Amino acid sequence: MKKSLGNGDFLNTILDKIPFPIFLMDDDVKIHVYNLAAISLFDIELYRVNKVGCGDAFNCVYSMPDGCGGSEACKECVIRNSARKSYGGSKVVREKADIQLVRGNKVEQIQMLVTTELLKYNDELYAIVILENISVDHKDKQG
Repeated sequence: MKKSLGNGDFLNTILDKIPFPIFLMDDDVKIHVYNLAAISLFDIELYRVNKVGCGDAFNCVYSMPDGCGGSEACKECVIRNSARKSYGGSKVVREKADIQLVRGNKVEQIQMLVTTELLKYNDELYAIVILENISVDHKDKQG
């Protein structure tokens, strides 16, 4: 079941209409809330997504075997670093990221633009993370 923003049915409806994956992540880059567009990135059952690292939910090649944030490559992760910059008081606007996801027995390369900003909701701080897929294959499917 998709995690919601509490009683914010109106907010959830707005988020779900936006065609880009949107996440609310904690300072450890764990997913707390996501919109419908984000589901296309997940490679795990939806009931397991809450409070899971984004690399684990997406099945990032670098999240294995130690989990999201556990490999040396994770230190350079644009999504991770952008979310953390938000917690440091900065926002990130459309920073390019090359992401490698395991799909079946293939590695899929996706290019994303990452935008983040800090959001306070119900006395909790979250990084709102917006991902725009700019991969060539993705554009061809839309046109």
